Amino acid sequence: VDLSADGLQVLCCTADGSVGLLDLQSHSYTDLVHSHRGHISDLALSIVFQELATASTDGMLKIWSLMSMSQTHEFCIPEDVPAAIAYHPSKRHLVAVGFVSGTLRIFDIDGPAMLHELHSSAQAIVSLAFVE
Repeated sequence: VDLSADGLQVLCCTADGSVGLLDLQSHSYTDLVHSHRGHISDLALSIVFQELATASTDGMLKIWSLMSMSQTHEFCIPEDVPAAIAYHPSKRHLVAVGFVSGTLRIFDIDGPAMLHELHSSAQAIVSLAFVE
């Protein structure tokens, strides 16, 4: 879930694998994308790259252009379930993804490739943030 700067729109993910926009002023909901086969566990927004990243229980990480709402990249991690996602705050085109297994993976979207894989603990990583 993320709010617009004016607080009048909410970007949200739903249990059916879609991402939508809720307009709080008009009380209307618009389905933006529907592509995941599983529940979307988290989403992240990059203002720098004008992108949306979604992580789903189907083992997929997908990157979407906010301008066209079309999918631009896809990473498949079938052996694990992503639980949290965060964009790097600077102009480095990276996302960090935390998994139910306790693994943290860093993806280079421009690569596209997985840069790092860290096994932190046996507990799920349910929240992420980059620190500058």
